[in-house]
Amino acid sequence: MEQDEIKWDLFGLWEARRRGEQYMSLKSGHGLYYVGEADSYIGRTGCLIHRRHCKNLVSAKAVCTKVIYMTLKLSARYNITVIQVSASTSSHSEDQIDSFYDNTTLAFKEKRAHFTILRGVFSAKMGPRTKETEISLENFELEGRN
Repeated sequence: MEQDEIKWDLFGLWEARRRGEQYMSLKSGHGLYYVGEADSYIGRTGCLIHRRHCKNLVSAKAVCTKVIYMTLKLSARYNITVIQVSASTSSHSEDQIDSFYDNTTLAFKEKRAHFTILRGVFSAKMGPRTKETEISLENFELEGRN
């Protein structure tokens, strides 16, 4: 199958369209951890865990529906924590954005590991080049910046 050709360990999911919080083992042997509010299918965050890593999953926890983390055992000595986020955009209120940052900080503090990875959708808008020194931006841009 096509998916067998793709090499992956953890695969982040956004808008997972599932209610509540659950870790489940799929028929393929892969693990699925997701979180969402009980009354809505909008704004879900989740992660697929490759079957070879499921036995090394130490914990999985949701700080909120936009911030989750999983801790995996790398060896007898080392753990890694992967924090999965779905960031608030500039269209959200200042309180929602502050809450997102607070929850992300809480995830960093709650589960300490030797290695920590923060990943996710940060909804950044690059906008047009405003200075000549911004050489990484080409002439292709979205309107506005956040």
